[in-house]
Amino acid sequence: MKHCKSLIVLGVLLGVTASASAAQAAKPADWVPVDQDAWAVLMNAPQMHLLRAQTYLSQKDAGAAAAEIRRAGNHFKIQEKRLEAASQLLSNLAKDVESGIVVSPQDVEVTANWVVSVLDYHQALIPLIADVDTLYADETDYHLTQAQSRLNNRDNKTAVMDIRKAMAYLKLKAVHAGKEAKIDLLAFAAELEALARKVEAGGGAAGQDVDQAFERARKAVRRVL
Repeated sequence: MKHCKSLIVLGVLLGVTASASAAQAAKPADWVPVDQDAWAVLMNAPQMHLLRAQTYLSQKDAGAAAAEIRRAGNHFKIQEKRLEAASQLLSNLAKDVESGIVVSPQDVEVTANWVVSVLDYHQALIPLIADVDTLYADETDYHLTQAQSRLNNRDNKTAVMDIRKAMAYLKLKAVHAGKEAKIDLLAFAAELEALARKVEAGGGAAGQDVDQAFERARKAVRRVL
């Protein structure tokens, strides 16, 4: 009887271990939280590009308008990939439940939490979006160019917005980067934030300092492409 009880206890312990392992396996390791400010920029980007497309069309610049529309489309591709991944995760979970790999409500809860987070929280998919690196690189450069133009025209308020958008894309790029590259990207994002605060406070910024800061940010992105 004692031996039987030992087997039962061992079985329970193994069951718990198996359950925990299944729950851990259900967690998509390639999803990571994204800074809320950066996420807001990413979510608002399509509308911004479509509004700019309208402006370019009113200026009879069809080429620039088409480029902005394509930028908006690229952002929807990212969302499509995120939703596809969530759908696949649920499909895999259903198969695991049927096969007995997942046997407890707690295991389902782990996956459910991650899937729901795709809809209402800030998640990024690292390896599932093949073209995301190019998009983030293009967007960083795009907003730095816009910021430079605004500063040249002494439109500091809009320049600050574009500097912060470039900073947001550096942060999103950092999500997809290795350890050393991540450190560099976040460091240059912090430098852009300091620059944005300086311009925003009305302290001004020397043209050479701005050029150098922007070029350092661009080089940081190019190094991890």
